[in-house]
Amino acid sequence: MAKKKAARPAVSDLIEQVLDQHDIPTRKDIMALMDRMAQLENLLKQINLTAGMHVGGPRKASSRKGKRIGLSASDVVLSVMREHGGLIDFKDVREKTGYDDKKLRNIVFRLYKTGKILRERRGTYQIAVSSPENTVPGRG
Repeated sequence: MAKKKAARPAVSDLIEQVLDQHDIPTRKDIMALMDRMAQLENLLKQINLTAGMHVGGPRKASSRKGKRIGLSASDVVLSVMREHGGLIDFKDVREKTGYDDKKLRNIVFRLYKTGKILRERRGTYQIAVSSPENTVPGRG
């Protein structure tokens, strides 16, 4: 009988073993880390936007579990628009708030339907005529 030769491991398998043994990150690991860093940076932007504003106490309890304290996402978008002054593009609001497209589109739609913002042209908005309900507490 002829002896069977043992199957030789593939080069890619050997490289993968070495990387695992020495805890060397792969390109996939680095890309996942970069994505997570971008998410954290956006979260920090949102926190910085809301941290500098004074809120006059807790909001009413919503239908969700627990009580929400602080500014709503709509308030954050309005404050960014107010700080920018005049007209602002959708992409500028997205960059300053860090919200993803879907969330921001829903917020802008809701603000437009309630009359808090006006649509100047596609993708460009401005705050409607000032009224007491359109101002953030603590801001002039």
